[in-house]
Amino acid sequence: MSNSTIIQDVLKGVCTEEDVSDAFFELANTPVVMFRLPNKARTLQIHQDSQVQKQHTGGIVWETSVLLLNFLLLSNVNVGKTVLELGAGCGLLGLGLALANDSVHVTVTDTAQVVAQVHKNVTMNQLHQDSRITVCALDWTQYQEDAVISSVAAHSFDTLVATDVLFSPELVQPLLETMQYFAKPDACMYLCVQIRCAKSHALFLQRLGEFGWRSSDVTDELRAIPECQWGPWMGCQLFQLTRI
Repeated sequence: MSNSTIIQDVLKGVCTEEDVSDAFFELANTPVVMFRLPNKARTLQIHQDSQVQKQHTGGIVWETSVLLLNFLLLSNVNVGKTVLELGAGCGLLGLGLALANDSVHVTVTDTAQVVAQVHKNVTMNQLHQDSRITVCALDWTQYQEDAVISSVAAHSFDTLVATDVLFSPELVQPLLETMQYFAKPDACMYLCVQIRCAKSHALFLQRLGEFGWRSSDVTDELRAIPECQWGPWMGCQLFQLTRI
């Protein structure tokens, strides 16, 4: 497979917002993109499907998922033993975390329509027999019902991760309820977003405390990691959320 499809190679040397935009435009139009795992003799392959964009946005790899995966792996964040990804899209972030951490179990979730793409990528990477990876449908508006169907226990995750999930004011409360339901009392969450809906963004930060979370903007930490320095140029923000 051509090196041009490897995410790190396409992003290598980018130095302006236009460079990053061009790089991700190139990646979005590639059927399969690849991500080299640091310190691992393995490359994760992610199949994209740009044809589904009229139905949902989970068909391609978005900037924030690459950025958050780079940050978590290269800053050596301790994610604990159990990780829940909300709004996984193609699954790059969750699958990458699982493959890079041998002792971590990652549950990768999205709506039933979107999560089919993750199942394709599990199969492509021959991960269907990896007991450390669970892929299941999770609709924030019916999270308890979906949890029962998938046998995912409440308050069972050390770390939650999510990218670009603030796009609808109507979904802010369901998202917050879902986070509260699945997080352990001492859980941490990493959220990487671009402001796609200013009202949703503001409402989420305003209501965090009601659901037992406090937020710290740690975007500046991206500047200390060469592979993440492009994030702030693109208006990406990184938040670390902790339980109150």
